Amino acid sequence: EVALRKAKQLGRSRRYAFETDDAEFARLREDMRLSMELSVEIGDALERGEFEAFFQPLFRPSNGRIVGAEALARWRHPSRGLVSPAVFIPPLERSGAIVALDLAIFEQCCRFLRDRLDKGAVIVPLNCNFSRLHMRNDAFPETVKSIVDGFGVPIELLELELTENIVMEDLERAERLCRRLKDLGFRIAIDDFGSGYSSLGMLQNLPIDEVKIDQLFFHRDLSDFRNATVVYSMANIAKVLGLVVVCEGIETAEQVEFVKGIGCDIAQGFFFSRPVDEASFGKLLERARAHEPLTRSPLRKEDAR
Repeated sequence: EVALRKAKQLGRSRRYAFETDDAEFARLREDMRLSMELSVEIGDALERGEFEAFFQPLFRPSNGRIVGAEALARWRHPSRGLVSPAVFIPPLERSGAIVALDLAIFEQCCRFLRDRLDKGAVIVPLNCNFSRLHMRNDAFPETVKSIVDGFGVPIELLELELTENIVMEDLERAERLCRRLKDLGFRIAIDDFGSGYSSLGMLQNLPIDEVKIDQLFFHRDLSDFRNATVVYSMANIAKVLGLVVVCEGIETAEQVEFVKGIGCDIAQGFFFSRPVDEASFGKLLERARAHEPLTRSPLRKEDAR
């Protein structure tokens, strides 16, 4: 069951094998056990507002400048402390409650931006993740637009992230909803790009602005010509199509130099910053104020350079 879940996370048509003494197997098995224990508490946790947005900064690799952040859900359990998303996301997806969580995190992002706008504080655009279940709801674009309007936040400060696998489940529906989101003024990013079985040709049809190359490509040996060529090719095709290229999971100085070399526009990963809570992220932005104005609004291709 652990291997099945891992294979599904990697994309369609995958197989995954574990040895019983694998450290990752032990960790994932413990996550599943904890997930089962906590699944009965999750609904109440949503109502009590125990889920909160953490922010992982997005950086320009050429100069280390913050140009945005991805909002990530965290569960601050009253007795267990911070609970890993690997524990609470699967049961939320199975129950459908992930829809409510996504919208709650989106509202927190809008509230955060509104508060900083009112204070005249430094702001950067925020990327927000949405589950595949939203793609089945034709009213999704209007729902998120109404939230933005309710807080009076400039829509260019919010970017919606959809994973590659979500889009490929029903490409026609995804294209229709993406066009509606674009008409309303949202920017759209394809997350985990390259992790599934999709064709690069989908980039020609989807009205998107950004591709985030999956971190698994940067955890391979990038000194190997074939590995490096695959990443370079994905980045180059995206750039030719006028898309902003984000490289995920950057953890070492060597990876930073590699993404600089392939012309990556934006980088994200532990090398720059782990996800931090709202207060810590605000302090991070204020410390950065002294160096250079932080802006990615709107994130046009010419700005990304």
